[in-house]
Amino acid sequence: MSIPAVGTYNTGYDEAASRRPRAFYFMRHFRGELTFKVSFWVNYFGGLHFLTLISYALIYAKDEFSLITFSYLALAFSLVKSFGMPWLMVGTWRSASNYVAQGGKRLWSISAKAVILVGAYYSVKMIVFQTIPMIPEYGGIITGDKETRPYGVIVHSDGKIIQFRGGLRAGAEGDFRDKLRSSTQIRVLQIESDGGRLSEGMRIGRMVRNAGLATVVSTHCESAATFLLMSGKERIITRGAKIGFHRPSGVGSNDAEYENVRQFMEDAGISKDFVDRVLATSPDDMWYPTYEEMFQAGVVTGEFVDGKIRR
Repeated sequence: MSIPAVGTYNTGYDEAASRRPRAFYFMRHFRGELTFKVSFWVNYFGGLHFLTLISYALIYAKDEFSLITFSYLALAFSLVKSFGMPWLMVGTWRSASNYVAQGGKRLWSISAKAVILVGAYYSVKMIVFQTIPMIPEYGGIITGDKETRPYGVIVHSDGKIIQFRGGLRAGAEGDFRDKLRSSTQIRVLQIESDGGRLSEGMRIGRMVRNAGLATVVSTHCESAATFLLMSGKERIITRGAKIGFHRPSGVGSNDAEYENVRQFMEDAGISKDFVDRVLATSPDDMWYPTYEEMFQAGVVTGEFVDGKIRR
């Protein structure tokens, strides 16, 4: 009886790996040294669900943070996800290959790799269409939001009128809240703005609504600034004032964002037809409805003409 040559047996024993210092858990996964069950079910499958939960948590908790704080969180999460997904995939792929080499069923290895390839496709799409555009967007907000015009929040000497002028830059919400809290006699908000960040406009709008302020526009109020106007208990514009609308633009503008806009406007008493027209207007365009159109739709409640308010 012949004796097999030494080394023909596949025992699954890796002498080089046995001599290598025991790495910490994350490196062991990346090298494929963990068991196939742990790599696929605990790390890959569990990791995907964990990242998904974090993503939904950020979305639902968005209004609990300032725009600047949310930008930090969103950017950090996107970077973690961009680096975490390759770590999950590479380690699980290697573990699946080792599983077969150690005598495991090839079908399980092939199935796991097919799942990983599908995940890789969607991960690349996420990085290209979400993460990469998000970096300059949120990075710009964190570093001062300098692409949006500066703003000013001024309380008049009588303490009854607060004025918002300029762009709805990140941080405007906090400044407006501070001024509103420190001046309890405020009854009117004057607006002179060409818009800016949608989230800032909607958040300030909710403060205006909760405080029961009247809103007044003498010159212009456009884009996200219209959410301030529409939040007033009374909404008065001067004849000739430019009131411009369009749908949201920028990173994160999607069906969910449009639905938030629709809900906000309907809560403000704006007609459905008017809301539909706003959301149908391209972000690169601006719709300037007539006073009559805005009055009939519930956007404004009066027009200041020759020293009198026409309703």
